[in-house]
Amino acid sequence: MITLIINGKWCTAWYQPCCGFDAFTPQLPNGLQGKNPIVRWWCPRCNVERPKGASAAGLPSLMEYHPSVSLSLWPHLDELLLDPNWADLTPKGRRCLMVFLDESFIRVLFKLDNDCLKTSAVGESWDAAMTNLDALIRSGKLVWEQDTPRQARGKKK
Repeated sequence: MITLIINGKWCTAWYQPCCGFDAFTPQLPNGLQGKNPIVRWWCPRCNVERPKGASAAGLPSLMEYHPSVSLSLWPHLDELLLDPNWADLTPKGRRCLMVFLDESFIRVLFKLDNDCLKTSAVGESWDAAMTNLDALIRSGKLVWEQDTPRQARGKKK
């Protein structure tokens, strides 16, 4: 219960986390809420729980897709990396692009954490590896491999 001075009179109102403050009413001399008290235990929003069967996992992501200038040479890779939703508006979740450098080639590895999938492409240079990955995405011949899920890490000391 909240008590304030309004127009020189002590007024009270109940605060509810779900709906905020009720109407302020003048306080009686005995300290109780005054005339026309609001029935604080009834509220259409109180005690409403999220349905157990409903999951937010299938809802589209609200993040906007902003095409990258640096990935403009590889538009299919750009869309796969930066568009937060699939074509059916399910969210892609966390995505990761890794580059492994060797003396004779460069491997680009792309991972989808939510689906535990990974794919990769190889090229003699950075541009060749990225172009090969973009060409595989465009052709629809991209081979996805099952990835091992990330291990739960303990708390850092």
